[in-house]
Amino acid sequence: MSHKDDVILVIEASFVGVGVALASVAGRRWYRSHPTNEHTASELTLLVHQALAENDVKLEDISGLAVGVGPGSFTGIKIGLAFAYGLVGGLPEGKRPKILGSSGLSLLAKYYKAAVLLPQTRTHGFLAIPNEKCQLVTLDQIASKVGNTPLYCFGDWPQLSRVTDHSCQNLDQGDALGKVLVALCDEAIISWPSQFVDTVPEPQYLRLSTAEERLLELRQGKEIKHGT
Repeated sequence: MSHKDDVILVIEASFVGVGVALASVAGRRWYRSHPTNEHTASELTLLVHQALAENDVKLEDISGLAVGVGPGSFTGIKIGLAFAYGLVGGLPEGKRPKILGSSGLSLLAKYYKAAVLLPQTRTHGFLAIPNEKCQLVTLDQIASKVGNTPLYCFGDWPQLSRVTDHSCQNLDQGDALGKVLVALCDEAIISWPSQFVDTVPEPQYLRLSTAEERLLELRQGKEIKHGT
């Protein structure tokens, strides 16, 4: 079966802003983005409608859906995955697109050919290294994991200089969206269709929501109380 006419809808909202792209296996590309975190849900809907209208594509024509799964913005990732879930669930069987979940941090590591850090707390952060899975690490683990690889970091992480002599180039989340969107399109085309699946991928949030953190604390307290 030929896949040359297959079209993939790409959604990225892990960083600041939200981006949408259409990528065809035949080589056609279309990109648009909204640069802030204001009205993410409504802007995502508008961008998707714009993508379909300007490319004369219907939702039923979408063969695949590539979505950013983090680590990054809790709200942005949640909205992107909710849209993916709604799209898949709202179409009849046989018309539902396959899904690819991808880490924007890992895509940036490939783009820069470098290690990329996204701080989570004063002592922990997410680390992406080219050709390795993005992982949560402690400050003390960074030097051994990075080795001689160039190092980039989102924002200022004052504690970093304590554990590594690496010079660290700062990245801005607002500048990351465009690079990740293009890289996610590339990855989607390369991965289509063998790595696309039927289920919505698991997210990797920078932090849980307040409600989820509270539930986790209650669950952990209950486990301690019962000695589990």
